[in-house]
Amino acid sequence: MELPRPKTKGPQYIPLDQIISLGKLEAYKCDIEIKNKSLFVQGRKIPGFTIDKNQVILEGYHFTSREDAIFVRQYRTFSPSDQEDPYSYFIETGFNKIDPKEIRHLSGAGSAEVKFIVPTHRISLKVQKDHPIKYAITNGLEADEIIEISVERIS
Repeated sequence: MELPRPKTKGPQYIPLDQIISLGKLEAYKCDIEIKNKSLFVQGRKIPGFTIDKNQVILEGYHFTSREDAIFVRQYRTFSPSDQEDPYSYFIETGFNKIDPKEIRHLSGAGSAEVKFIVPTHRISLKVQKDHPIKYAITNGLEADEIIEISVERIS
């Protein structure tokens, strides 16, 4: 069964395997390149992104409801929100134009900073000029795929 594309407005998500097979491409006015096991967008090395054979070790932020943040802390898993959108979404760490604390404050969301490893075929990327990279992970993350996790404490 073919999966639906990740839900988004504006630029679409690009499967990581497509970027890897091409090595370099231009999409949405951004140059995207894989070299030395790293991802580069507009010449900027994306922090927390390393390709190791057919897997990626990735660091990202996940923003969710406070209730779901409690679930993430207890079970160390990230589940897709519904059947029609079988993805969990993350945003790159280290993008210096947006402070995650500000996003949490404005949205009222809980958050988790996660380091995980997944096969390349389960990752799609959304790139936009002057925006952090967004990641869509097919079928979420299981506990054995998570290397490190830090979940915001709920007051």
